Amino acid sequence: MRLAVATGTKARVEGMTAPVAGWGADLLLLPRQPGEEPSDGPTARALGDLAAAAGLAVAWTFVERADGVPYLALQVAAADGTALAHYRAAHPDPGLAPGSWLTVVPFDPHRPGLLLARDPLDPETARALALAGAASLLALEAPPLDGDLLDALVRVRAYENGLPCLAWTTGGRVVAATGEGRPVPLERLDDGLLGVLLPPGPGLARERRAELFQILAREPEPRRG
Repeated sequence: MRLAVATGTKARVEGMTAPVAGWGADLLLLPRQPGEEPSDGPTARALGDLAAAAGLAVAWTFVERADGVPYLALQVAAADGTALAHYRAAHPDPGLAPGSWLTVVPFDPHRPGLLLARDPLDPETARALALAGAASLLALEAPPLDGDLLDALVRVRAYENGLPCLAWTTGGRVVAATGEGRPVPLERLDDGLLGVLLPPGPGLARERRAELFQILAREPEPRRG
């Protein structure tokens, strides 16, 4: 999968769609959009129009306000501008409500599994996505860990699931690894625009016996004595 990672304002991003499309990107990742909105708010409509005009799938994060409750959310618009996927962080930062589902984007053949905020710190989240059919892992607004620790985390999440993984931290750093756990180089496409080529992975998680680990989902028994 060819990913383009952009930073800057929406106006600047609009100017980036030509080099992104010229590079042959499958998906453009945008930074968090300002304000709080519903999932079908003005930002979703504007970025859907942007995706349709560029003929390019686009993903972005934002604070979603639903029934008075704030969530950290990630939304994906298809290349025709229609809504493709929606996810709320399962492990958000304090002050935001946790989501209640996991999302594998129906974007064949890449099928990215979505992670947000502190999700990648919990191996069960990535494993659940792998077992649900994800072919890659995208972690946006990941914690800004120290350089070596972030590199190790991304490589381990990729290797243990056999899936390529990309993490983009709140500090602006981008790290990627193959499904074999090898670092993936970044390509500078333009000012504030990186290109990342994630090759397919072996998908080792599908060979694991997930039924043996159901204890992780159980409520702990109360301690006696």
